[in-house]
Amino acid sequence: MPDPVLVRRNCKALLLHGRGGNGPSFSSRLRQSHLGERIGLREENVVSPSGSVGLSHEGNAEGRAWWEFPEGATRSYEADEWIRSDEAIEIAATAGADCELCIGFSQGAMLLAVLIAQGRLPRCRVAVIAGAGWPRPFASELEAYKGRGGRPVGGSAVNPSILHVTSAADLINPKSQALEVHGLLGGDVLEHARGHSVPLQEGEDTDALAQYVNLRLCD
Repeated sequence: MPDPVLVRRNCKALLLHGRGGNGPSFSSRLRQSHLGERIGLREENVVSPSGSVGLSHEGNAEGRAWWEFPEGATRSYEADEWIRSDEAIEIAATAGADCELCIGFSQGAMLLAVLIAQGRLPRCRVAVIAGAGWPRPFASELEAYKGRGGRPVGGSAVNPSILHVTSAADLINPKSQALEVHGLLGGDVLEHARGHSVPLQEGEDTDALAQYVNLRLCD
C-alpha cells in the first residue's frame, strides 16, 4: 500500500487536544489509531502543543485546557470570555505555521475554528473540526469570515477545506452548535454515532474521515 498523501508530500499536521488532555497524549492516541495509519500521522510529521492552563486543581495533574472559564461558566459555549485565550491562539498559531493538515477536538476544535477565521494558519489546506461547541467570544470573527465569502485574511494564502465532525450523541458540545460553526465557516459535515469523540477506530466513519483528508490534501 502506498504511503498516505501527508507522508508522500512531506506535509506536517497540527493536532489540538480537548480540555483535560494534553499535546503528547493526544498526538500519541491519534498516531496509534486506525485513522492515524490511514492519513499518515507519524511522530516526525505532527506537532501537538499543550494548552497553558493546568487542571491539577481538578485532580487532573497532566490535564491542560486552552483557556479558563469566567465565574459561573462550566462550558466554553456558555462563556462570554475565554480567559487567556490570547495565549492559546499564539501557541497554536506558532506551532501550526507550517502545517497543511490541522485537526482539533472539543476545545481544540473551537480554537481551530477561531484560528481559521483569523487567518492564523497560512498553510492550512485541510482542517478537521471535531466536536466543536459555539465559540461565543469569537462569534463576530466567524461571522466576518462568512461575510468575506470565506476568503483568506491575515497571513493565510489558502482557503482550507473544512470538515466538521459531529454526533447526535455528543453530550458535551451539542451537534446543533457544531452545525452553527459549519454555517459560518462553510465546508462539509461528517456525522457519526460515537458521541463526543474523533472517530479513530476501524469503521465507515473513520474511513470517510481519512478519505476526505487524503483527497483534499491531493487537491
